[in-house]
Amino acid sequence: MRPLREEGPKKLEKFADILERALINQQENNRAADLEAGTLYAIILEKLREKSLAQFYRWMKENEKVESLVILKD
Repeated sequence: MRPLREEGPKKLEKFADILERALINQQENNRAADLEAGTLYAIILEKLREKSLAQFYRWMKENEKVESLVILKD
């Protein structure tokens, strides 16, 4: 997937769908460790725009969440 260039709802929805499929694939293949903060997580974060990424980190801090793909999906 290419990096998001727009922050419109359709683009974010498509990103969320792709992320959901990636999570399901990892879970079905017993790769739970890949769902935590690591290489795959970093690659996916690179696809987000800086503004979205800042909002995500702020939300995580406010809600006392630990970085992972599952939390990113939420």
